[in-house]
Amino acid sequence: TERGVQFVTWEWDFDREGVHHGHYFQDDYDAAKRDFTVRSGLVQKDALFEPEQLAEIYRALRFVREQDETLSFGRDQELAELMEQVGRSLPEAALRQRDAPEQTGMTMK
Repeated sequence: TERGVQFVTWEWDFDREGVHHGHYFQDDYDAAKRDFTVRSGLVQKDALFEPEQLAEIYRALRFVREQDETLSFGRDQELAELMEQVGRSLPEAALRQRDAPEQTGMTMK
């Protein structure tokens, strides 16, 4: 890989004397960390959002900020902070895509 490393997490054998079933993540350190924390029981899977879900939350927050004319200044600031927090949690690829216009099945003729 580019960094000269490959991220992998392993499952214990039934007697916990060895490991098997490696979960390989190439150079995706964030995915390896997520896999480890969930499989180790440190974090429940339902407590984590998938990158696609975070991107959708980000888009929903942006939509409310842009479209809700009744939004107070204070509430707008709260939503801006939430957007910032969600944005920091998004993978780089999702960050590039989150501001792209949505694609629909309709075409103009």
